[in-house]
Amino acid sequence: MDLYHQLIAQLEQFYNGSPFYVKFNLCASLLFFLMIFLFILFIVNTRYRKSVIEAKRKTIEKKLSGLINEYLFSDEYEEQPTEDFKNYLQQQSLAKEVAIEQFLIFTESFRGDYIDRLRLLFEKVGLADYLFHILKKGFWAEKVKAVYVLSELNIKKRDDLIFPLLLSDHPKLKAHAILYFVKTADNKPLSFLGHLQDDLSLWEQIHIEHILRYYYLGEMPNFSLYLKHRLESVRIFAVRMIRLFNQFESTKALIPMLNEEEPEVKKEVIRTLTALNIIEALPFIMQALKTNVLLVQQEVLRAITEMGNYEMLVALDINLNNPSLAFAFEKAQYQLKLH
Repeated sequence: MDLYHQLIAQLEQFYNGSPFYVKFNLCASLLFFLMIFLFILFIVNTRYRKSVIEAKRKTIEKKLSGLINEYLFSDEYEEQPTEDFKNYLQQQSLAKEVAIEQFLIFTESFRGDYIDRLRLLFEKVGLADYLFHILKKGFWAEKVKAVYVLSELNIKKRDDLIFPLLLSDHPKLKAHAILYFVKTADNKPLSFLGHLQDDLSLWEQIHIEHILRYYYLGEMPNFSLYLKHRLESVRIFAVRMIRLFNQFESTKALIPMLNEEEPEVKKEVIRTLTALNIIEALPFIMQALKTNVLLVQQEVLRAITEMGNYEMLVALDINLNNPSLAFAFEKAQYQLKLH
């Protein structure tokens, strides 16, 4: 003990007798080592907590997977008691989150009647109500996950909670609400468009087309019903879908749209009529050349190249002062001469 006191006294004497820069460097070094120690302690504690949570999650996953399997393959699944399942979800803090993940995994692995059983169990144990509560009270990121799960399980009992999300300021939440209505629709998958107040982004349009093409099982909608929508982006989307889904019966409704003021709409209409090879629309398309907008004029020249002839092209009354337009005209001339 005396040796310890002597050592402390010598250190104190050394510190007091040292110049300022030595004291400063000594304090800085001690502070540095203290910070390293605390950082290491934080890392160790974080890893330990993560391993504990992961072990707990695996235990819950095993338990819930067993409960789902027991219900799923029961001959009398509708009468199968679910009280143990519900109680377990209430007792474990991670249980609801893990249960939702397990249901999504099972949904990817089964089809037909088993999906109906999974959906029924999901509702009976209160997980659907849990998601409905999140849609009412949760943060936007939580709502995104809730809408995604409901769409994957095709649970559509509370559309009234999802319609307001179409007006959300969060693009991701709005996009998931749109995809929910497309994916869960038995028919009329685009009826939600009547509730939109803001334009569809290009990303949203691409995703709607993807869902319609690969996931929607009903009859493909008549896109011409949306050609007079108040939002320009929806009209453009409808025109584009007529082209991508080859709805030739809707092309007559496109021709009057060549008189619309919006250049993007005109461009998309011309592109669609050209892609579907509606030759009788060519005189109306050529009238659009009077529009003093480069992107429309370029699209008209492409239409003449695809559906017209060289004589039509050289007979055009067109001002070629714009270098980009002049280049497009020369390109059309070259291609038509080759034909």
